[in-house]
Amino acid sequence: HLKKHIKISQATVIILIMILFIPFFLDNKILAETSNRLWANDVIVFSDSEDVTSAPEMVSTPEGAAIVAWSEVGGASGLDIKVQKVDQNGNLLWGSGGIVICNATGDQSEVKMVSDGKGGAILTWGDDRDGSSDRNIYAQRVDKDGNDLWTTNGVPISTATDIQQTPVIISDESSGAIIAWQDYRDDPAYSAVYVQRVDLNGSALWTSNGVAIAVISNVNVFFPKLVTDGNHGVLIAWSDDRNVTGEEDIFAQRVNEGGNVLWTTNGVVVSNATGRQISPYLISDNNGGGIITWNYSNTAGTVYDIYAQRINGSGVSQWTSNGLLIQGSSNYELISSMINDGSN
Repeated sequence: HLKKHIKISQATVIILIMILFIPFFLDNKILAETSNRLWANDVIVFSDSEDVTSAPEMVSTPEGAAIVAWSEVGGASGLDIKVQKVDQNGNLLWGSGGIVICNATGDQSEVKMVSDGKGGAILTWGDDRDGSSDRNIYAQRVDKDGNDLWTTNGVPISTATDIQQTPVIISDESSGAIIAWQDYRDDPAYSAVYVQRVDLNGSALWTSNGVAIAVISNVNVFFPKLVTDGNHGVLIAWSDDRNVTGEEDIFAQRVNEGGNVLWTTNGVVVSNATGRQISPYLISDNNGGGIITWNYSNTAGTVYDIYAQRINGSGVSQWTSNGLLIQGSSNYELISSMINDGSN
């Protein structure tokens, strides 16, 4: 089901939505189906709990299976993280209700997941085991057979003071992962962004509790997005309103494999046009840079467009200042997804 397909001639990028295999909610249960009904049943039930509370995450495995993760109420302990594996024939491989990844005290939610490249997965989540006012970020690796490979209930990624939340994760291309999140340690009223790399054994490789990416006085930094820089580091994009309150701009930063921030402190400008730039999405050029897309709206809220910018490994924009117009419309346009067409 191809929803949108826009090719940028200067950019080697395709923007699209492709639906192949989708986990979804129905009456708070997690179900899945394929687009052309390859399985005997209409849907496969991953969890029949009445208390599933998060959208499922999914990664594929080399043998054509899928690992699905979610959070659900686990009794007195609060929300727990669970996983299930389904093979290409629709058979559930890890029991009827899945495997518990974390059932520590308090709520574990906001789960995100990436393949470990060896048939398993690395999961990260927000964790309230130290209290809801001191939410932290934890992670766990599960192998192809559903065994936890790291500390029971997960290893800490950040246990800094105050709240860390909404983690995002990518592979570090060495069976480890890079995780970023919104962080309130510097000011409980305003979010910053931090990032950490963890190796295949669950050991944090960068600064304890994470490397600061954007910490700006009296400014909220919103929802980072990550891609590899092509050399075991990371390219990060986000929006914040440091220039005009209520009018977000797009910024980016690169961190190398050793955890060193390479570009301007608090990020380079991708777009600071008048109006709002939000919801960045990016892909890597595998040479230190990438292509970033975002939604734009004017101050009056009467124009809604999609823009894109290419940024090189040194953090320098390669296209028109404040981005190349991809789609202009008086109706609200959403970035669906984006892939590289292979020609850089």
